[in-house]
Amino acid sequence: MTRSKESKTENSSFFQNHLKLSVAKLLFSEGVGDWYKKKGYGAQDTDKDFLAPFADFLKQQKTNPEATYYNAFQNLKLTLNRVPSQLVSGDSCELEVLTCEPEADSPQKTGTGKHIVYFPGANTYYQACFRDISAAAKETGATVHALNYPGIGMSTGEVVEANDLTNAGIAVVLSLLNQGVKPDDIVLQGDCFGASVALEVKNEIEKQADIKVRLIMNNAFKSFKAAVSDLIDRSPLIPSVSKSIVKNLLEFTGWNVAPGQKYIHSDPYQCYIQHEGDQTLTTATLSSRVAKYKEEIRTGRTTSRSRDPVIDKCPEEYKPFRDFLDENCFVRLEILQKNG
Repeated sequence: MTRSKESKTENSSFFQNHLKLSVAKLLFSEGVGDWYKKKGYGAQDTDKDFLAPFADFLKQQKTNPEATYYNAFQNLKLTLNRVPSQLVSGDSCELEVLTCEPEADSPQKTGTGKHIVYFPGANTYYQACFRDISAAAKETGATVHALNYPGIGMSTGEVVEANDLTNAGIAVVLSLLNQGVKPDDIVLQGDCFGASVALEVKNEIEKQADIKVRLIMNNAFKSFKAAVSDLIDRSPLIPSVSKSIVKNLLEFTGWNVAPGQKYIHSDPYQCYIQHEGDQTLTTATLSSRVAKYKEEIRTGRTTSRSRDPVIDKCPEEYKPFRDFLDENCFVRLEILQKNG
């Protein structure tokens, strides 16, 4: 189950493919190679055992009270795995996936037995999110599976187009299903750009296999070009004329992912969270698009010239919960202490 290469027009060219790859490298260029080994963990002759640097890192973090993640990793079991995936080109690759779960004797919580698949944002890697990952496992009781996209960390291959990211997410979900995890116990959670990837993964799995998994979109944008436009507006160094250039570039290369076109409102299988006072997304938030859809549902009218007003497809019995989630989607973030 993968996303295949989108059909090419006769106008597709080497230049277009080169631009597509250039955008991919800008978005997902963070760190090729073993992050743990680069940080000095493990012996120098551990090339044949990819787990050795990780094992050394984990041992030091869990036994040294002065270590950066000593508190964060207590009462958690962390393991490192490789999951096979396929690129849109047809080439195979392997994904680096961290599994973080409460230890067996941990208290039962509402999320015990659930599995969260975590999608990092653009130009980042799961190692930058250790505290978020460990906090999610501790607070919910769920097992968290955090992946590095192709070409990042020890994940092999290279991201060329957005479908490569979708295929990576599908591969991790299929791995869980093959291990006997029930679809109802799988929750996809993505941050910013990762939220749009998670949405695509959810939709593709439902489309191709008629399997429904759950989704939490964290600080998502309505479209990537809108998010970039917000960044341009905030920067005095970038002329506003660049806005149209960036929009055209993203559309030309197929990188203008637009979750706001597919996410209408919360339902039993999906919800979203927006960060209050976020300085990155000002007008480009997914919440602004959801509010627009809500008004269309209420009035039966739309300002769009390319589509009809959206229809409320939420189950009647779930609507009170949907309305509560959509009205309380804003959260204020707290800065965690350095020692976890």
